[in-house]
Amino acid sequence: MKNIVITGATSFIGIHLIRELTKDNNNKLHIIVRENNKKKEKLKKIEKEKNIDVYKIDMDEYFKIKEYINFKPDILIHLSWNGIRKPQRDDEILQENNYLNSIDLFENMVELGCKKIINIGSQAEYGISDKTISEDDETSPNTWYGIYKLKLCNEMFNRFKEKDLNLYHIRVFSIYGIGDDDNTLIMSSIKKLKQNMDLELTESSQNWNFFKC
Repeated sequence: MKNIVITGATSFIGIHLIRELTKDNNNKLHIIVRENNKKKEKLKKIEKEKNIDVYKIDMDEYFKIKEYINFKPDILIHLSWNGIRKPQRDDEILQENNYLNSIDLFENMVELGCKKIINIGSQAEYGISDKTISEDDETSPNTWYGIYKLKLCNEMFNRFKEKDLNLYHIRVFSIYGIGDDDNTLIMSSIKKLKQNMDLELTESSQNWNFFKC
């Protein structure tokens, strides 16, 4: 049985990830959600799945996560992050706390014997670009959200480079699909089109790729 710890499990990506991972009966999922999780319906569905344990732990309690988890995790998938939309993306204190709490999480998981960490980054780490972005492009974040996502990436590789770990930092760009926030560009546009409502858009001068989840 493979022990997989997932933070931010009721997020848009988290729900789809859990759906895929539960297809393999050899996976034992350990789901970490906030104490006062607002997505109660999603959480109820998760709790009914087999081979899933749910732990209610806030991000600022990650430093004592070993009080809740006393087994050896094989994989950590870190999705949890506060303030992913404006105006909170520009909240320096909030974003710094995300970074510090994530470092606490990584340290504790490594101490428990975890050998693989998959951290979710963002296109915000690249900042503003007027061309197609590739993985090798220079990072130049222009929000505190992007700055601390990038800082976490760099710190993860620097701090654990001497240890025998598999480390991954995945920069996710714009995704949409079932379960996405109704206020995002694609989802709100689909909703309005279904209701024969006018779309309030810019001059359509930007090029951007969206990925369906």
